Amino acid sequence: MRLKTELIQGVFIVTFEGERLDAPQAESFLSAMQGFIKEGNVFILLDMSNIIFMDSTGLGSMIRALKEIYDDGQLVICGITEQVRSLLKITHLDEVFTIAENRDDAFAIFSVFIAPISQEPAREQLQPTNNDTVIDTDFYDRFIHQDDTEPKEEPKERRRYKRIPKDHIVDEDLFAYCQDLNSGKRSHGVIRNISPGGFLMVSNTSHRVDDRMHVQFSVGKAFKLSETAIVRSATDGRYGMEFMGISAKSKSFLTQLGGSIQLNNLSS
Repeated sequence: MRLKTELIQGVFIVTFEGERLDAPQAESFLSAMQGFIKEGNVFILLDMSNIIFMDSTGLGSMIRALKEIYDDGQLVICGITEQVRSLLKITHLDEVFTIAENRDDAFAIFSVFIAPISQEPAREQLQPTNNDTVIDTDFYDRFIHQDDTEPKEEPKERRRYKRIPKDHIVDEDLFAYCQDLNSGKRSHGVIRNISPGGFLMVSNTSHRVDDRMHVQFSVGKAFKLSETAIVRSATDGRYGMEFMGISAKSKSFLTQLGGSIQLNNLSS
């Protein structure tokens, strides 16, 4: 199998020059990938735009390559044809592989993992100013040792993703800074768990269901999130929030933290 390789902005790009990834090519492809990874290339983009046919053996070699790199880096595939997309969907592996439409989208995903984001999106910063209310830590302390149970009003079927408890991400409290998109009112809260679909936040500021707000918070020094969210449930200072049009960077980062596992596929 002929593979073209490039190294661009820290991403090792592997482009298939042939049109098939099936039984005759699978072993040589996997051997090549294992060699690339052993050489230290752990951020790999597979450009599959030339592949018009892939069978289960070829797919198996991709899965084994993904396992080789899973704990150490990131594997993204781009340029997949309808036949490849259909195979991934039928096998439900479209939920396992990170798929980008093209190279530009792939680089946007890699930028999350290769280097911290150096600039915020072109929006007003929401960190507290002298005019902001001082954070009431006593209020939040009441929730620290409670179980992360969801608000009763939040329909379970609404959420597509497995929630990640805050303690699995960072040791310190994960403070979110919010601004209501209608009133402009600023507030803050502590995130208790999060997924690519939304998050559970506790706050001493009263919010109503369907309130829309801009939310900013940092996950350590590795990632800064700046997104729009809507209140889907509100119970005793706990708010179930759903992201609205989450960016590719944020979704990819949160997916890598906890996986894009659909809840209705989990055993109870």
